[in-house]
Amino acid sequence: MIDIQMIANRLLKELSPLIDAPIIISDHNGFIIAATHRSRVNAYHEGVLSVIRDRTTIYISNIQAQSIKGAREEILTPLSMDDIPLGVLGIEGPILQVEPYVKITTKVAEMLIERALMSEDYNPETQLLQLFLTELLGNQLTKGEIEKQLKKLELEKIYDRVAIIQLDVKTEVVILRHLVRIQMIHPKLIIARWNVNQIVLLIPKGSRGQLQDALQLIHQKLDKLTSSRIKIGVGNSHPFHFLSKSYKEANIALEVSTKERPIVFEEDLKMELLLVESTRNTQEEYIKRVIGPIIHEPELLVNLDVWMSNNQSLKEVAEQLHIHKNTLKYRIKKIEQLLNVNLHSTRDQTAIYIALQLHRYHHTVK
Repeated sequence: MIDIQMIANRLLKELSPLIDAPIIISDHNGFIIAATHRSRVNAYHEGVLSVIRDRTTIYISNIQAQSIKGAREEILTPLSMDDIPLGVLGIEGPILQVEPYVKITTKVAEMLIERALMSEDYNPETQLLQLFLTELLGNQLTKGEIEKQLKKLELEKIYDRVAIIQLDVKTEVVILRHLVRIQMIHPKLIIARWNVNQIVLLIPKGSRGQLQDALQLIHQKLDKLTSSRIKIGVGNSHPFHFLSKSYKEANIALEVSTKERPIVFEEDLKMELLLVESTRNTQEEYIKRVIGPIIHEPELLVNLDVWMSNNQSLKEVAEQLHIHKNTLKYRIKKIEQLLNVNLHSTRDQTAIYIALQLHRYHHTVK
């Protein structure tokens, strides 16, 4: 979890000796979170939003400051990483006097921000949070212990879901940097590196639709940043004390995620639940017993799959396969003989449908 306030305080401490002028640092919402003059901390600065929106430096004169809420005579310049605005740095004083400081302080500030963000794993507070999450999601804490830790870490019980982002390989620095930026923009979101190839997200309460849209954007961005396959599993909504259930569900969702379906909500799973609850040996034996005789005959297997997917409509299946209806009839008859089934029997249809789903699952999930 990124402590934005701590980073702002660190910036103020390291930048102040460089220039002979008061400094302010704001978040991207327009609130001053660190300042040389303590009286300005927590004040709203209307000019910050213009800097964030236009991504440009603005110069505020004494006269202009009178009509801009929270402003003084100062220069405001955006703090960004890879063109993503994280906040605003302000240098107070006569424009001509403080302008020479802008470039150097902005450059130093952004270097300090990146260094601070990349060293967050070694921050004692981050390590305490990591330990708490490990115990919380592992269902190792009593309700009383959870309450005690929440108070110690100054966390709110606003989280009701867990999502897991998983890569094929070790999490790359470029991925972590992007997730850090997301947290800078959405400070309520908790993002924690879980192991070498997983990242855990604690999601604040909100609508399913908004969450789905946000995860889709995250996936699209991460997919562009790495050649590794990105999967996201999302658990169900639970009270904070039972987030371990959401974590388990997120892992189940990951199990059935595929290249074609990279983001999976556990609550959407139906037959897939049977896939993850039974052993692979059991599933393979089932496939062998039901469709084993045609498993190595791709043409018949595809014909059967399309037949099942189109409600056994001779016309639609023949058109989709680009074959004559008589050819299709012949192949269906051959499939029935090889499998010793009646493809118009509900019982046989159900068994075959499950076998086809299992076969597809084992050939798409790696």
